[in-house]
Amino acid sequence: MISNALDRVTASLEEIAEAAGVTYDTLYAWNVGRRNPSSENVLRLADALERRGGELGELAEKPRKEARE
Repeated sequence: MISNALDRVTASLEEIAEAAGVTYDTLYAWNVGRRNPSSENVLRLADALERRGGELGELAEKPRKEARE
């Protein structure tokens, strides 16, 4: 799920990590499936992705919904 969203982002992983308030290493680990983010971090990542552009708003809704379940 996270790697699918990150594949669509034109920003670098470094920029997304900074916007989400996590380290690059953490975001990379989520992206390759080595680690799973907490629900709180999924929401932070969704917010960061949404801020990167309007088309990412719909991508942000799925992780938000799953994090709240």
